[in-house]
Amino acid sequence: GFLDPSTAPKLVRLVEESLNAPNVGKIAERGIGPLLDACAAPEGEAFYALKDLYDLARRGDAVAACKRATRLHVAARAATILKSGTDVAASLLAFEDRLGAVAESAFAPPPPTSNDDDDEPDVWDILEKEVDELVARREGREVDEKKDDADWGLKTVQRALEDAVNDEAVASSFAEALASAFDVALRTSEKIDGLLRLFRLTRSKDVFEANYRADLGLRLLERLSREGASPSDLEDAVSAERAALTAFEAECGASFVGKLEGMCKDAAHAGAAAAEYAAAERETLALASRGPRRALALGPRRRTRALRGPRSACQRRENPSEDDLRRFEFFGRRYLAEASDDGLEVKPAALTAGYWPAYPEVPLKLPPALARAKASFEAWYFGRAQGRRLAWHHGLERCLVRATYATRALTLDVTLGQACVLVELDGGSVATTARLIEATGLDADELGRTLESLEEFIAPAPGDARAARVSLSNARARIAVAPPRAADAAPLRNKVVESVRRDRQYAVDATIVRVMKARKTSSHRDLVAAVLSALVHPSSAAQIKARVESLIDREYLERDRRNPDTYNYLA
Repeated sequence: GFLDPSTAPKLVRLVEESLNAPNVGKIAERGIGPLLDACAAPEGEAFYALKDLYDLARRGDAVAACKRATRLHVAARAATILKSGTDVAASLLAFEDRLGAVAESAFAPPPPTSNDDDDEPDVWDILEKEVDELVARREGREVDEKKDDADWGLKTVQRALEDAVNDEAVASSFAEALASAFDVALRTSEKIDGLLRLFRLTRSKDVFEANYRADLGLRLLERLSREGASPSDLEDAVSAERAALTAFEAECGASFVGKLEGMCKDAAHAGAAAAEYAAAERETLALASRGPRRALALGPRRRTRALRGPRSACQRRENPSEDDLRRFEFFGRRYLAEASDDGLEVKPAALTAGYWPAYPEVPLKLPPALARAKASFEAWYFGRAQGRRLAWHHGLERCLVRATYATRALTLDVTLGQACVLVELDGGSVATTARLIEATGLDADELGRTLESLEEFIAPAPGDARAARVSLSNARARIAVAPPRAADAAPLRNKVVESVRRDRQYAVDATIVRVMKARKTSSHRDLVAAVLSALVHPSSAAQIKARVESLIDREYLERDRRNPDTYNYLA
């Protein structure tokens, strides 16, 4: 050309200052959202248009506008996903992966030129800028970061997702959905790396922990009661659970996983105790079949208290009396008759109540065979653990019921309440609702839900009676029957919500008292700020004010007589 080489940079700078800088910020705020939606991957026309728009924004000193537009757009799209309520965790992960890759590539700074490599940064300029940014953040002003940040695109997407999932309206429901996603992944042995990314974003970790603990309990109980499961299978299942707990501990500390670790250890101990009880039952059966003289000669170590005979018949005797022989023979024959009639294999799980959630209790009358098995386990358990108390949670128990419909033999995987109803209708019996309530011990509502869940196997009879169906259309040899709608986790979820609400109240009360005990006197504004900064769960000024009023009523605090906006601590 006809222009001097030194003129071109001046013309470019003039165009950028006159045309680009005054308008590119508004263009970026309006155009980044649609372009992000149009980008399915870091390639294609929409992606390069987004990259060109960011280049113009960088030249026009409008990077802050790009960040603001990206954050608002990502937060709005994430809120839409959260409100949909369907497969929230998987949808958010796919959204973050797609948008994170696009933002990271499109908003990357240009490669440094050779002149830039030769320039040494001015230390005083860097320090002055960092001080200005610190003062701006403390005063609550927005920081205009003019420097190129290599990964601000990905960071902006992650911060926008964090704001969205911790919005007060959806924070608790997202934590519950995330716990359910972990439950599905751990049941199917899927990887949880992506879910751990979402776990780092949520601040309602107390809600997550309570729901995760409820699901963990059901998973461990299911594996404890699984047919044909060996101790090594249970150890593998517990090891898989502990791998997830290790990741939680790395993020939140040992106190977060204390009860969860206790549940895993307790389940392992319960599995070992169940195997020991099964071995004791087999030994008892063999002992009773040997005859009284040989059995008494074996000594007390080889016998078990499950025979329920007189104590004198369970003592070692070189020359047992005829009365001892008759007693032992009587109880041994009765045990053999009951065992052969019952044909049951039970796997009780004795768990420590302190670690596990407060599962809802379901009153239930057991059939005679199960009642005998329950008494046998209690006799064995109290013989080795004296001074303890057993509370049976029949609502969590599962049964395998072998049934015959027409000429088909099949196995039904049902809850214990469902099994009791099926046993009551065995052999073509017809039972009214009142009779079923009396026979099973279920209340009317629970019985109604149980009958509804067994519609495939129970047919209505005249009046309000029920009878077992003669044939089934289901061709499978083993059928897993869904539990009643209100069984398992549903009532537990309600208890979890109430438990979390109560624990949060206690945490807020304790924090207020701790702050006031240190300060003695504080204004309402300073107290709210101190409490919000100390709490680990999300809260609001209105919630803290309500707890302050409660503490005033309970005479932990008082309002200052001269200034009602100031509180005094009462020792």
